[in-house]
Amino acid sequence: MAKGTHEPIIDKQDFDCVQKTLHQRNHKTRQLRGPNYLTGLARCGKCGAPMHVTYPGIEPKTKFKYYVCNNRYNFKSCDQDYIRANILETSVIKKIEKLSSRKDVISSLVKDYVDHNHNTLLPELEQKRKAILKELESLGTEKEKLSKWLLRNDLTPQTANYLNSQVDGFSEKEGKLQERLWEIEDQINAVHVMNYNAKEVCDQLKEFVLTFPGLQEGERKLLIDSLIKKVEVKKKEVTLYLKPPLVSLGFLSTSIAPRGIEPLFEE
Repeated sequence: MAKGTHEPIIDKQDFDCVQKTLHQRNHKTRQLRGPNYLTGLARCGKCGAPMHVTYPGIEPKTKFKYYVCNNRYNFKSCDQDYIRANILETSVIKKIEKLSSRKDVISSLVKDYVDHNHNTLLPELEQKRKAILKELESLGTEKEKLSKWLLRNDLTPQTANYLNSQVDGFSEKEGKLQERLWEIEDQINAVHVMNYNAKEVCDQLKEFVLTFPGLQEGERKLLIDSLIKKVEVKKKEVTLYLKPPLVSLGFLSTSIAPRGIEPLFEE
């Protein structure tokens, strides 16, 4: 503090106290910095709401981040427990590591997925496709009738305007149906060309396991997002949903959590 001839604006003791507080704030560890691997993926298995990371700051949770159901956090009707973020994330990674060495399990999952696509999904898509084609045909017939009316010479301007508006409405609906038809046909074609191989899936999971430790935090998050569709937490049971062709894998995180650490869930 420079000495001068003017009167000090604040007392030196107060000034020193403020400087000390600012110094502590600048050097305080930010508990929530860095990407949380399961953000956007974790869902509450009780009410279906998303789960986000929070830092309760209440003993004995002052040192740890937790995933919490949005409804519980906002005091709505859900009693899903808080779950330790680091243990849940580690449990999910460990599950993928174990799965990568189980070709028999992967083969079964791939077979189930392919069978579902051909026996259930494909017939459903074909049925939707036929329904849209039928509706498009009906719209085409209605438009043709209106077009013939518009060719008449005895139409009043009001009637012509009304008929034109009807034609425009049919055309708009027709366009939306056509886009939906293309989407469904793309899905049908995808089912036909998909040729999932258990060995290739194993290799993909092993590549995940080998690559993950050497990545930066943000890259790890991207890699997880590319593999995992959803992580559902219900009481102490966690179900991991991987992206196709692998389906849901249920497991208890508490059985994986190491001993001698804080509990996975709030008691």
